[in-house]
Amino acid sequence: MTKIKHIKQNKGLSFSLIEVIIDFAVLSVVAVTILSLMLTNLRSASYAQMRVVAANLANDRIEMIRSLPYDDIATQHGPILPQKNLLDSEDLDYAGFRFTIKIDARYFDDPYDHLATDPQPYTDTSPIDYKKVTVSVYNRLENKLLSDLTTNIASKAAETASNTGILVVNVVDNPEIGNVPIQGAKVTITNPTLVASGFPTEGITVYTDDYGQVMVPMLPPAEDNSYIVSVTKQDYSTDTTLSKNFCSVAIDTSGATLNPIIRVQTVTTIQMQIRCLTDLEILVKDANGNPLPNTSIRVQSARLLCTDPKSKYDQWKTTDANGKILIPLIEHDRYNYTNN
Repeated sequence: MTKIKHIKQNKGLSFSLIEVIIDFAVLSVVAVTILSLMLTNLRSASYAQMRVVAANLANDRIEMIRSLPYDDIATQHGPILPQKNLLDSEDLDYAGFRFTIKIDARYFDDPYDHLATDPQPYTDTSPIDYKKVTVSVYNRLENKLLSDLTTNIASKAAETASNTGILVVNVVDNPEIGNVPIQGAKVTITNPTLVASGFPTEGITVYTDDYGQVMVPMLPPAEDNSYIVSVTKQDYSTDTTLSKNFCSVAIDTSGATLNPIIRVQTVTTIQMQIRCLTDLEILVKDANGNPLPNTSIRVQSARLLCTDPKSKYDQWKTTDANGKILIPLIEHDRYNYTNN
């Protein structure tokens, strides 16, 4: 006779497949959360360490600059003349991080003894009260500011009379929206005729302050309109001063600026305008509303450079198969369209 052996199972200790999968999923979520927190903490710690290193680098540069003779505190392409050996921008790999160090050195006009832009008889004709130096350290990979330090450095000698002149450049947006000052615009000043006399071949480069202004003192005098000023900024157009012979009649001062004249002990102030860039799409149709392909259209900006008149933008464009014209990154303005 066959005997059947019954095995008693302990149901309290058994797990179904579904329970195992659920437990594994819960553990996975917990593990991922913990790992994510650990990675976040590591990144935060690394970023905090980077900021500390950046602050130390900025402080070291400031102390190095303060130890220089006063006349040597000038960058290679900055607004202080004569230009010296300080690097305007330098890439540095240090302590496992990648940095970009930028130095901005310029003369500062202290309002205590009036300003160069004050009206007569209060104009400060020697606005080189002291030098203002800013050292900024960026994360090179992200172009993100990590630390910046500013110091004022005064000369041991008092202000003295000069045989040079001063140029003040105000940079604004479209006058139709209120002459809004543009901060951080790049201003480049060149003078090809003075290069033989020692003026920098690459010119002077300086960025506008919070008020959209730069002041460049100690410029050699030139009454022949040989100074050329160019202004630009990312996502904005470019504006350049014009020679007196550019227009056959006269420059339209509402849209253009003449090359400045620099006179001894005189402050010359000019205003330049750059505008936001945008994409312009034009759809050309006939009288019945049908698109016109392969049609030439003249596109002219309302902004004039000359009273001739001469528009800043004046080009012929041809429509595509759908009767469209696309002009990328054009200056914000009102435009006129003609086909004759």
